Amino acid sequence: ADYRSGEAYSKQDVTLMSEIVSQYNIESRCGGVVLALNARTLALHPTVFDVFLSTYANAQILVWTGAGEPPIPKALIDTIQRHFGSTDTIARIGFDCDVDYS
Repeated sequence: ADYRSGEAYSKQDVTLMSEIVSQYNIESRCGGVVLALNARTLALHPTVFDVFLSTYANAQILVWTGAGEPPIPKALIDTIQRHFGSTDTIARIGFDCDVDYS
């Protein structure tokens, strides 16, 4: 997903990610999996990853902003944190974002 498109990650995106993890036994072979997800894209619809996180107990999400991407508003980071906090998976969410606190 390209953050500039304004489209959220879809259920189909997550299904395809799940199929890859399952097909290659990534969680059992590697002890876990980390999905690197664009912060702006994730903030639009974070709930699509709830099933993924519940299916793969050792999965984590790294939320990032890319080089050259404008800083993300703090409010969008708060949206992501609130969502995963409400599902008790916030400990499995990491951030590597350039944040605009203004």
